[in-house]
Amino acid sequence: MTAQTFKTYGLQQAYDVLSKHYGSRTVYMLKENAESIIRGEALYKERPERIEQTKFLGIF
Repeated sequence: MTAQTFKTYGLQQAYDVLSKHYGSRTVYMLKENAESIIRGEALYKERPERIEQTKFLGIF
């Protein structure tokens, strides 16, 4: 196994894990952003979501 094959395999494996946990849309966005950085273009980003506070032990 060459260094290039290992790096390519590792990146694809990482994309597979991300796809399983976050979906193919997120993987696509990450790939597009990587290409945009190389080209010096604007990045795609999603609007942040507000995280709701949960009650501590269900009482506070």
